[in-house]
Amino acid sequence: MSATVSRPRIMFVDDEPSVRAVFGRVMATSCEVVLAADGVDALAKLEERGPFEVVITDLHMPRMDGFALVDALVVRAPDTVRAVISAHASFEAAMQLINSGHVFALLEKPLTPAALENAVLRCVERHRLVVGERQLAAQAITESIAALSELVLVASPAAYRRSSDTSRCARFLSARLGLGDGRALELASLLATFIELREERRGCEVDRSHLPLEQSRILHAARVVSALRARGKSSSDIAAAVGALSATLGPELVGAVGAYLREASEAPAAA
Repeated sequence: MSATVSRPRIMFVDDEPSVRAVFGRVMATSCEVVLAADGVDALAKLEERGPFEVVITDLHMPRMDGFALVDALVVRAPDTVRAVISAHASFEAAMQLINSGHVFALLEKPLTPAALENAVLRCVERHRLVVGERQLAAQAITESIAALSELVLVASPAAYRRSSDTSRCARFLSARLGLGDGRALELASLLATFIELREERRGCEVDRSHLPLEQSRILHAARVVSALRARGKSSSDIAAAVGALSATLGPELVGAVGAYLREASEAPAAA
């Protein structure tokens, strides 16, 4: 018995009922189609019926236009591939969206069934590539963390504990600031610890050049917290030391460190 292949889920946004009807009719056999009348309607349906592989939107609509909708989708549905429909008068503005990286494809009016089908196929394939690459990268990070953890643990249980403490802090801070699960930071911390052991020196500087600025700051803060905890410093002393770095780390990250220290100090009592 062959496995059932799910149809891609597409949302089409246009304020003209006749255009929505044509899209629904053309794509109904190959896709699961959701139709929306404007940006407000689209965001409501994203919450109710999302996620979608692809959202195709007209640019000029009442209440919320396509430009505002694209901006909202970048934040609320970053994995969704976005395409816009443009008349000649708005072609230059649509190209700016393409160049910004927020939009993958541009459809020009008047729309034809063939153009719609072709655009949807390209967008669906783009979504599969992006998600597939992300999954492969996540798997590679997971496998690297497991391998490095074993190497560090065998070489020095004490160094492994320090790295684990740094990783715990980095994951907490990353999640607190809405920047993901922090696995890339955990890998960077382990790699630095491995280099320390290999070169027989403590305090090896982590290579943070490949990390986005906010993640680089998180890892720096986590290393500071871990080093001070290893020296037996109190939570208030650590908070003061991190607070002194506010100009570099930023007040939001300093506040997140404070939350981590409070949670860490309460953990033994809860055990």
